[in-house]
Amino acid sequence: MPLYHETTLRLYIKNLDIYREGESWDDFTIVLQSEFREDDWEPIQNTETYLKSLVQKMKKENDPSITAHRTFIFEFARRYNFLVAKLVINKHRRIVLFLQAFSDKIGDKLCKRCKIDIDDTSSTTHVLSELKKEAVKICTKDDSQMSKL
Repeated sequence: MPLYHETTLRLYIKNLDIYREGESWDDFTIVLQSEFREDDWEPIQNTETYLKSLVQKMKKENDPSITAHRTFIFEFARRYNFLVAKLVINKHRRIVLFLQAFSDKIGDKLCKRCKIDIDDTSSTTHVLSELKKEAVKICTKDDSQMSKL
């Protein structure tokens, strides 16, 4: 942010009633968080429930488009890193959730290609980057006649 924006923004914030009533930036932060917590989408997206909703959305689509698959894969990947780091879900659970979003046929292909055995948690520990790559390959494979030329 440019310095003149920062300076102007600071002056504006210091003139707000909720800032003047508090003692410090920390008090101001607490007031803002409590006042706008219903509007803050970030904490909602960083939950296992949000990942499950992404999975359910994919399952509900009869024939998901290439764009829908790509969007799911990258949105899921963006969120699970945070959840694993915060110990909300474990590495095995994220793989299971990820695979549940795909049809049985695609899920089986992904498990075969990445050597995943759902019953063996050690087989799901370090396969996520390979699994994402394979999912993108499988789900975005173009079956057009022009690609066969």
